[in-house]
Amino acid sequence: LSVIGQQPMDIQFYPNPVKDALHFGWTGGPLTVEVFSVNGQLLGSHKLFDAGEALDMSGYSEGVYIVKMSAQNGSVQTARVVKRP
Repeated sequence: LSVIGQQPMDIQFYPNPVKDALHFGWTGGPLTVEVFSVNGQLLGSHKLFDAGEALDMSGYSEGVYIVKMSAQNGSVQTARVVKRP
């Protein structure tokens, strides 16, 4: 998935599917990570400051989520993430 009109960025995240922790790698300052249901409901918003930080996904139910990653420079990347039990 991509957002039209936004600058692309290179963010790595793993593993996908995820069980407990979704790890991120990027450069360029803080990263805001928002987790949405497939219906578009915002379920959580998190600020990550250092590459290698992880988002705790253990509290989310099994299923598919849309993860939106926004950098300080205005670039945005979205991805489908599968949460496994």
